Amino acid sequence: MTTGCDIFHVDDNVGDLELTRLAFEDAAASVRYRAFSNPTEALALLEARAASGGFPPPDLLVLDVNMPIMNGIDVLESLHRSGLTARFAVVMLTTSGRPEDERRCLELGARAYMVKPDHYSDLVHLAKRLLTLCE
Repeated sequence: MTTGCDIFHVDDNVGDLELTRLAFEDAAASVRYRAFSNPTEALALLEARAASGGFPPPDLLVLDVNMPIMNGIDVLESLHRSGLTARFAVVMLTTSGRPEDERRCLELGARAYMVKPDHYSDLVHLAKRLLTLCE
């Protein structure tokens, strides 16, 4: 099992952030999980890290699609324009199963587009699958 994965998760729903954090912790012995409820703050941090050459980027960025301040597709477009989608895995985790959103996200460099599961056990299973992207 993968250990030591550095994960950034961006979702405006703090309940989803907490539940996903627990699922990643149940899925792996050692994860570094950082939650952001404001997508512009997460984007600014990722861009600042890249510009400064300072801290390394995360191994995995999990983005919600539907957020009020800046949606996940907009965040992904910004990352794609700056070349950052080539530096770490990006996964869209959303309640939206819209094929056009999925197609656009994959075109912009997302490694996967997944619908949020309804049950915690399914979320833990999904977290285990996502951790393979950290290898």
